[in-house]
Order: sequence, then structure tokens, then C-alpha cells
Amino acid sequence: MLTGEFATVDNPNVMFVSNALGLNASERSWLLNHMDHTSSIMAYIIYGDAELSFEQRLDVARLHLNMMMEQADYYAFVNNYMQNNTGMWWMNNSFLEHYGGAEFGAWAIDYLTEHPDISFSDIMENKNEYDAMQGEIDDYEDGNYDTTIYPNSPPNLPWPNISPVIPINQFIGWGYPGVRRNCMDYAKAQIAEVGYQISSYGASGQTFQIFTTQNGVNNTMLTQGLSYIRYALPNGIPIIIGVDDAPGSPNPQTDNTTDHFIVVVGMGTNTTGKYLQFYDNASGNASQGAHGLNLLYYNDSTGIIEGTSQTSYATNKIYRLTMIRKSKPL
Repeated sequence: MLTGEFATVDNPNVMFVSNALGLNASERSWLLNHMDHTSSIMAYIIYGDAELSFEQRLDVARLHLNMMMEQADYYAFVNNYMQNNTGMWWMNNSFLEHYGGAEFGAWAIDYLTEHPDISFSDIMENKNEYDAMQGEIDDYEDGNYDTTIYPNSPPNLPWPNISPVIPINQFIGWGYPGVRRNCMDYAKAQIAEVGYQISSYGASGQTFQIFTTQNGVNNTMLTQGLSYIRYALPNGIPIIIGVDDAPGSPNPQTDNTTDHFIVVVGMGTNTTGKYLQFYDNASGNASQGAHGLNLLYYNDSTGIIEGTSQTSYATNKIYRLTMIRKSKPL
């Protein structure tokens, strides 16, 4: 009986996949030792996504195989999937319901094919380009608004130094169990950790629209919004804000500018200037999402408040503050 890599010649499934994908000896050996995956790859090549050409299915099958061999987290994910499911995970609409269904699966495979430097965990555990197309879902409770009267504080006054009002061990980020994969939903879950919820965008006096791409900075709203933050943070109240981080917006129903929602947890002044500190749910990792350098700086010449996030999603992005939303008790 043949052993090792030569044993593959005795297995028609391994031979089929190897010939179709042009595999080398180590890849054939891996298939021989993982026959359940060999069978699923062969079935996909023959019967897979009808919307793809045969050559495209070969490219996807090779990507799938290479990722299983090279990325332990992907291999574990696929094994877990295969315990209770058949077919390929990226085609299973019900399995991917939490992520956006088979539409997300098709996007993920295309994205991984075009970006071989991106790991599987990068797109599953962080906000990504597919998620960025999802806008705010307005399902807020009316009433119980915060109508506290607080001093009007122009932004040119000194900014107090306030440490995060939410402990880092209560950070909620992308992929948190039980939360819809939407940045506003994660932001709402974050402020709920300390007993607050967000007011509706359209409720009178509850939203400060600081900036839009159409009209620039609204200085009146800027002063009012920052005055609210200066009242809220010393009282332990976190604030959800919107930021613009790319051309266009998934929120045409509101300001047609905001791309992403984050939570302001602190503020202060350092050698760079006056800043707002935020938690960014675009990452499921607190070391990124709750990083101490997640800061937006106030420009006293333009009125623009912008900065950077340490999350993988925000690489090469600038976050520009667009709106400030009042919080209210749960």
C-alpha cells in the first residue's frame, strides 16, 4: 500500500481536487489528512455557486484551502461550521443571518480574494467595508429626554480633563454577542452598560448637527453640542456621536454625511490640543477600540473636530465629528 504523498493517487477525490487546483505535494498531503474538507471542496468545484464561472470557483476553492492551511482561526471556524451545516459557509444564508446573509458571504469571499494580506478574523471581528454600507436604524423610545439646563460653554474656553466614564473592562465592540452588527447598535449597547440610551435623531433639542459635507460647520450647534458634553461627562454620562470617515454616507435619512457612530467617554487638553476621547466599536478588541489615543481634536480656526482611531477598520481614515446625540436614562 502506498503511503505519504504517494497515497493520494489511491484517492479519487484528492486526485480530482489536486488536478483541478494544481496542488503541490504538501497541499495534497493536507487534503489526504482532511478528507471531509476534500469532499466539500470537490462538491463546491462541481456544484458550487452557479453565478460564478468554473474558473472563478477554482479561485475561490484555492483561497478556501490556502486559508484553512495557513490561518488557524479560519480552520477552526470552518470545522465548527461543518459540525452542523453542509455546503460552504459563504453560501449559507441562515448561518450568516447575523452578518447580513449570503450577500455578506459573497462579499467576504470577493474581498479576501482581492486582499490576500487581510486575515479572516479581520473581517469577522472588525467593522469592514460591507458593514460600512449599513446605516442607522431608528428604533428609539420616545420621551424621558434630558432637559437639564446647563451653562453655555464656547469651545474656546479651557476644556476640563475627564477620564473615561466607562471602564475599559466594559468595552463593547464589533461581534459582541446578542447585538446586531451595526455601529449604532454597538454604541447603544455601550452606553447601556452604565445605564443610558440614546435619544432619537428627530426629537426636538436632542441632536446637535455639528457638521455636514453640504454646509460645513454650524458654529451655533458646535457650541451647544460641546456645552452638553461638558455637562454630561462630569456627571458620568457617555455620549454617542457620529463621524464622517469616507465619501458618501449610508445615512441619507438623517444628515447624509455620517458614516460611523462611536461613544465619547472623556475629554481634556494635551500638548496637541483640546480633545474628545472615544470608544470605537469598529473593533471587537478593547486594546484597539478603547485605546487611549482614540482622540478627536478641536481646531479653533475651523471649528472642525477630527482625529484618528486605533482600530483596524480606521486605518488611513480620519474621523470628523458630524453630530452629537443626547443620552437619557434607561
